[in-house]
Amino acid sequence: MRVPLFRSLFQPPTTIYPRTGVGAPRTRVRAANKGSRMRSIYRLFALAMVVWVPTAWSAPALVSAPKKIVLIAGKKSHGPEGNGIHDYAWSVRLLKVLFDRSNIRDQVRVEMVFDGWPKEEGVLENADATVVLSDGRDGDKYEEAPHFANPGQMQTIRRQVERGCGFGTFHFSTFAPEVYREEILSWSGGYFQWETEGKRPGILRSRCWMQS
Repeated sequence: MRVPLFRSLFQPPTTIYPRTGVGAPRTRVRAANKGSRMRSIYRLFALAMVVWVPTAWSAPALVSAPKKIVLIAGKKSHGPEGNGIHDYAWSVRLLKVLFDRSNIRDQVRVEMVFDGWPKEEGVLENADATVVLSDGRDGDKYEEAPHFANPGQMQTIRRQVERGCGFGTFHFSTFAPEVYREEILSWSGGYFQWETEGKRPGILRSRCWMQS
């Protein structure tokens, strides 16, 4: 009789009771000897190899590299650094500490940029996300946010977004002139509108536009 593989591997050794004579009691004899045990061990080893070999030879699981986040702090405009008012450098440092102490600290790598723009733009070229914390132009007050400061910086951010880099703005850097309306909507999905018909209204109304 053919015994299934798993049953033959794991069932206990067969016990038989031969008679030594008419009416004699049965004597317990173990049929499984050393040779049969070794065959069972070989079969078990072969089964383990069948399971293990495909796994061992398969491609190793890819470990994704940490996501790179670049935080850009704008220039200080409201008093000295450390006074807690529009303190972008401090805000960027705080965000980095929060990331470094979070439960995703092994999944992200945060780099900080100060004074409004990186000295070497290469720091942005492999970023997975870029976030700006800065002033923004409010009529004739303050400066444009760094990403609107000049055509070159506009083009740099445009290139990053087009390759798939995320882009976000905090606080005053959400202010955008109407000429860049479509650009900022496509970049970050929203902006703060301070300009009406090319001018700043006498009473600035909080109006945020979001991409639908």
